[in-house]
Amino acid sequence: MKHLFITIELRSGEDEFDQKTVVEVDDGQDSFEYGLSYVADFWGNSTDFGDGWVEYPNGIIGRLKQVSVISEEDYNVLKRFI
Repeated sequence: MKHLFITIELRSGEDEFDQKTVVEVDDGQDSFEYGLSYVADFWGNSTDFGDGWVEYPNGIIGRLKQVSVISEEDYNVLKRFI
């Protein structure tokens, strides 16, 4: 298993914020592709909004800002706080 730290950039009107999470995935899983899939399913069914952005049913748009592989130790700490 490998551990990913994912950051999603979100926009709601003029407000901008980041959502961060950690996930555990199979070693063979492509980190970037998993991140894109995670963003697309973050708030349910999303639609393409262009330039890497997706729009969620609630009108908020989001895109993958960062995905990185982290150690199991970092994962175990972060999963308790984010």
